[in-house]
Amino acid sequence: MSGRESVYTEEVSLARILSLGDRYDEYAPVLQQLFAPEPGHRSQSLVTVPHAEGRLMRWQVNVIAHPPGVFTIWEDVTDVRPVEPPTLHQIGLDSAQSLGLNVAVIAPQQGTLAMFLTPPPDWVQYNYRQAGVSIFHPDDLGKLADFVDSDNFDSAEHSQSISIRILNIDNEYEPINLTLRPYPDALGSGLVVGSFMRSTPSVPGP
Repeated sequence: MSGRESVYTEEVSLARILSLGDRYDEYAPVLQQLFAPEPGHRSQSLVTVPHAEGRLMRWQVNVIAHPPGVFTIWEDVTDVRPVEPPTLHQIGLDSAQSLGLNVAVIAPQQGTLAMFLTPPPDWVQYNYRQAGVSIFHPDDLGKLADFVDSDNFDSAEHSQSISIRILNIDNEYEPINLTLRPYPDALGSGLVVGSFMRSTPSVPGP
């Protein structure tokens, strides 16, 4: 299991773990516990996960806060809790990603991308990274944290944008224009919602 970059060494990114579910409606309490854990807090939720063989499974996820991290127990409950189809909201996000728009939950203070709300783009290195390698350019992390902490951002009624660099699958940082808005109620953990498109068009192969 992965965790916050400031505390753990990520072998598999948190965004990768959370992207495995075809349907999962309980992200908010899980993110709350991961980024602002309080002793004794716990949550229990269900997630639909595609099996390697192609069939869908229903898993029950039990998360127990244990600062600075959490304990997680996964249970296969497919036999007693039937699989549910994606919601219209999730289908809409899939459609947005097909047009090149990527939407994610960002944790600026930790300098990491917590999860994608749209399907993860194939050009971003969000999955496996070497220890100490940030998904955002190290020189941009301070700028990102300061931007989100500013009074102008906190009181803004509309989304605001910042230029930043993100790690691609070639292990190079490329510029994006990241549009940010506060996460509803901020979950007490300083999370924000970010959206971006690739500014450098991909070059088709031969």
